[in-house]
Amino acid sequence: MFDWGAEQMSYYLGEELGELLIITLNNAVEATLAIILLVKCELRLLQTTIVGVVILHLLMIPGTAFLVDGMRVWQQELSEHSAELNHSLLLLGIMAILLPTAFFAALDRGYLNPTSGGFEPTLVNDSTRDELLRMSRGLSVLLLIVYVCSRIFIHTTSAAAEKEKKTKEEPKAVASGQKASMDSGQTLRHRGKSDEVYDEEKSIEGKGASNEGEGEELAKEPAPRIGPGVCFLFLVLTVGLMAVTAEFLVESVEFIRDESGIQQEWFGLILLPNVSFAADGVTAVVDYFWTMVPHLTGRKTQEPERVAKARAIDLSIQFALFWMPLLVLLGWWISKPMHLLFDYFELALLLGACFLVNYVTADAKTNWVEGLAMVVFYIMIAICAWFYPGQPEAAIMLTCPGSVAGALATNVTGSG
Repeated sequence: MFDWGAEQMSYYLGEELGELLIITLNNAVEATLAIILLVKCELRLLQTTIVGVVILHLLMIPGTAFLVDGMRVWQQELSEHSAELNHSLLLLGIMAILLPTAFFAALDRGYLNPTSGGFEPTLVNDSTRDELLRMSRGLSVLLLIVYVCSRIFIHTTSAAAEKEKKTKEEPKAVASGQKASMDSGQTLRHRGKSDEVYDEEKSIEGKGASNEGEGEELAKEPAPRIGPGVCFLFLVLTVGLMAVTAEFLVESVEFIRDESGIQQEWFGLILLPNVSFAADGVTAVVDYFWTMVPHLTGRKTQEPERVAKARAIDLSIQFALFWMPLLVLLGWWISKPMHLLFDYFELALLLGACFLVNYVTADAKTNWVEGLAMVVFYIMIAICAWFYPGQPEAAIMLTCPGSVAGALATNVTGSG
């Protein structure tokens, strides 16, 4: 429903704004899920889910698309201009996580206590968390500015490219028209009057046929099925329904997490993002098998597009540069200590996924082998995440509600 409503609304908003609306609505389920986790103070699960959503849209979804379409088309092309911009934006979003995490890793790990013979923690405390919160909020504002500027750049450059294309085509059309008129003038000089009358009749018939052809072409062009007001109300109702179902989803999966004994890392990295994407995934699978029916029955089929949109990568970029910093600032507003200090293992996953995607799309071309590599890397992450218990320091620094000192005292009492 999101895709259909956004596509209808794009007829009224234009190509660039319509594409942005489609990307935003495709992220709406995961974004709503993240906001619910933030309000419920499930900050550790929230960070894990953010990473899971990003790598799902970076690896599994585009990898599957490249793999399936690559079996029907030998090679697909990406927009070279957008691919280069996506590389920079994606890497910037991950660097915003790397900086606070590297800052935390470079701090003093503690001092040796001669009495106990161990290291007393001086790193995991409320003072360090306050510094990370201030740092994360500043970085979040900068990320939002970059994302807004990137959308403005895409909008203006697309309009400029379209204008440049029209200006290049107009002189060619004028020159061809002048040449045709000169040729017809020379021909008429050597013809008689009866021939001119005959030519005029034929030209009138030709104009009528061309007008009919233009009418048929206009009839074939897609048109919106609903008006802008109805479309807006449809999207509002759909978003409201999705918010209610997302809250039910969080409540239902919490029972699975508590009763099944699944590691929180695997739950947030793999299970929760895939469950939130399940509806779109089922729709994609049904569409794929529906397109395979003509192949099995031997009927003529339409060849897949040779230009791949790679919209899922745009979803990851928006989630990293818009929704993630927005969650940090929203946590600041509602007094939830959400910051950009992530688990080291999760940071390594993001960097690996970013490098692989950038290498795959560097030449602005894709094929089924590269899609297979992306899917296999996602399966590797799922296998490793199943055994990973999580980083205790990162979990303590996200204590909510309460303070870091209180969480440390509770852990010491529990262990004692």
